[in-house]
Amino acid sequence: VSISDDVAVGSSIVTLEVNDDDACAPACTLTYTITGGNDDGSFGVNSTTGVVTTTKPLCYATVAEYQLVVNVSDSHFSGSATVAISLQNTNMHAPSFSPNTLTVQAYDTTPPGTELIQLQAMDGDCFQPLTYELVSGFTFDGMPSSKSAFVLAGDGLLFLRCPLDPQVKAEYSVVAKATENNAPMRDASVTVTISVGANGPVMPTVTPPSTAVAFTQSTFAVTVAETNVVGTTITTLSTTGGSTLLVFSLSDAGNGTFSVNSTSGEVRNQLAFCS
Repeated sequence: VSISDDVAVGSSIVTLEVNDDDACAPACTLTYTITGGNDDGSFGVNSTTGVVTTTKPLCYATVAEYQLVVNVSDSHFSGSATVAISLQNTNMHAPSFSPNTLTVQAYDTTPPGTELIQLQAMDGDCFQPLTYELVSGFTFDGMPSSKSAFVLAGDGLLFLRCPLDPQVKAEYSVVAKATENNAPMRDASVTVTISVGANGPVMPTVTPPSTAVAFTQSTFAVTVAETNVVGTTITTLSTTGGSTLLVFSLSDAGNGTFSVNSTSGEVRNQLAFCS
């Protein structure tokens, strides 16, 4: 049986039918029970009708397939059957920011590499990986091709890229968007107003790197089980040289299957694996 993972709680999934040659009803009334494959209690079965229903919200990213073992018995004998239920990953909701306007204070003393704000869009689907990017307002003169004053990591963390001068520009209105990694790839935007103050608090400066940054390996080979829990750290990328303010990002995330922590380099699976 194949069903959408946004099916309503209480929905009928399948009705089990049993042939019993004994003509002893009602003494030989059949009783149905789920005896296996339902560890999270997502399904139930009507003990008299054999109708299998959902008992809680389902999520493809958490469990993509169930193998329910259903037992049926009369007063003398019993038997069992396996019901294979595959979930289809649905994308019913668009992402959104709440609120969709934010304010951040920066100063002329704020050093490059400083984390300004963590952007976080919400999505009504049980799991929907999002990718963040800057849209406008992030350059010194407002032209997209000009030098950028800010950088936004793929996980929504906004950094200061260059020193700011309130006498040149006292406020930036940066527009960022979060886009779904799965079709239909809808997006949502948020406006971050960054006010630049003068004579701000003295903040630690970033030590320039003495050598160019490089990965310690050209290839990181990892073997994981298909039963790996979503969000598990698969590996941590390591580098040499450069500064401590490195930003990691994935140029190919495997259609949203993986993500990397922009600051720690930890790679995680964002979706359940399928055999």
